[in-house]
Amino acid sequence: MKEKPAEGTGQAVAKKVKVPAEKKGKKERKADAESADAEPKKEKTKKIRHLCKWKKSRYEEKFGDLTAIVSPVRFICLKCGRAASDVKYLCKPNEIAG
Repeated sequence: MKEKPAEGTGQAVAKKVKVPAEKKGKKERKADAESADAEPKKEKTKKIRHLCKWKKSRYEEKFGDLTAIVSPVRFICLKCGRAASDVKYLCKPNEIAG
């Protein structure tokens, strides 16, 4: 927005100026596109935390989740030695032969 002093008052008044699409920034173009589509926003999926980053208290609180994550064991983390059924739970997964 550009500010233009109001006549006779000496105060600045905000005036909305239409900017051509080619002069708009990336965020402005994205906002225009989103408002034109008017589709609902996607829900954020919960990020999966590697077992290497879990604290001891989390193991106790989420024991049910932990058992689902580690059984059946198919991968071992080369960083910390933890085991899991899927690579997404480990930092440096290595598949167990067998």
